[in-house]
Amino acid sequence: MGRLQALQARHGHGKKRIFHETVGEMTLNYETLDISGSDGQFLSTYTADVGSPSDENLRLLISWDAALTGTTPVTSRRD
Repeated sequence: MGRLQALQARHGHGKKRIFHETVGEMTLNYETLDISGSDGQFLSTYTADVGSPSDENLRLLISWDAALTGTTPVTSRRD
């Protein structure tokens, strides 16, 4: 198996529906990448489609966390 094939075999992506008790259901895009040499650890990222209801709900949750912790949320928006 070549290097590119090995990387592809350790990578997953798709959409997941997640329920949060405050904002309800969100449909999020996910990507998961295995970390080689780490005994099965992996890194997953979740994003929402820009402008979607899930995006609005996710931003709301991020802003609440920032307000509680006194931090500034780091977000990327491509308008």
